[in-house]
Amino acid sequence: MKGSKDMEKKKAWERAYNYVKTLILTMELKPGELVSEYSIANKLSMSRAPVREALKKLEQEGLLVSSANGRRRVFILTIRDIEQIFDLKEILESAIVEWAIERGTEDEKEELYQTAQRMLSLFSEKNLAQLDRESILKKWLQLDFQFHELIYRMSRNPRAANFVKNLNDQWQRLRQALLVLEGRLEKSSHEHAEIASAIVKNDKQAAVTAMKSHLLSIRKTLISVLKAFNFPQY
Repeated sequence: MKGSKDMEKKKAWERAYNYVKTLILTMELKPGELVSEYSIANKLSMSRAPVREALKKLEQEGLLVSSANGRRRVFILTIRDIEQIFDLKEILESAIVEWAIERGTEDEKEELYQTAQRMLSLFSEKNLAQLDRESILKKWLQLDFQFHELIYRMSRNPRAANFVKNLNDQWQRLRQALLVLEGRLEKSSHEHAEIASAIVKNDKQAAVTAMKSHLLSIRKTLISVLKAFNFPQY
């Protein structure tokens, strides 16, 4: 009986966590907006205890911040936050591509290469003539997810992968704005192809260089967007 209650409690906690996290990442909860335990519990028809646990977890992950009075708000990104996030991403993802070369199978490397090629093919004259921008973006996001998940799997280091995913969640809200910039999708596709090509060739130095170049490109563009919309420096 106790085990059944513990399972129900866990399911309630996970449901609240996934619900609030989705609201944050999709910008339905805006940066700086107050997050109410009572409102969420009422919306999900559950007690406040699992909601409280979920909000604590989201705060630990950097998506919520607590004020002096104990209220939680959605984290507001600053330019310094982006710098710190990408400092860590550069270290971790450089290591991950090296591990992918060391530990990935030849079949996985070929799959990675083909995924990058499919990303590039979205911008062929034929596809550009047949598909609207929204359709291209949707297909590109699916391939981008597959590409990075495959590299994580090839690294055989789920802890490092989860750490990177948590860092990504902290700036995910800006990703959509980044990707709709003119030429950004195609440029990013070429960057992915360079990373995949280096991994297939088992060239660690080239893979790390390509990954760092890709991350620097994203970092610079994000900071330009933040400055354009007067996001805080600190």
